[in-house]
Amino acid sequence: MKEGAEIRVAPLLSLDKSEQVTAATKPGQHCREGQIAWEPDSKALAFFSDCAQPEQPDLYLARLDGGPARRVTELKGYVEAPAFRRTEGVWLFSMWKARRGRPERWRR
Repeated sequence: MKEGAEIRVAPLLSLDKSEQVTAATKPGQHCREGQIAWEPDSKALAFFSDCAQPEQPDLYLARLDGGPARRVTELKGYVEAPAFRRTEGVWLFSMWKARRGRPERWRR
């Protein structure tokens, strides 16, 4: 993740009521965040953030009920392309992670 931006969500008919979604735990903490993926039921948002480890993004999941984002990975290396996929009736989360010089799909 080379660059990040502030992630904001709002009801479609009330864009002036947007709220920030972040992995930051302290006021004023600046994190690089981006590459979002919506959960299929739109109740949560997955995204990458380097809040826990500068320059090393991890995957976070934020339920849109006002609670804090939850860190779901502790990665080393390059990651990209978060996505939810349906397999055998169950939603899985997958992304690409470079490992030993080649891309590898990671699922949870």
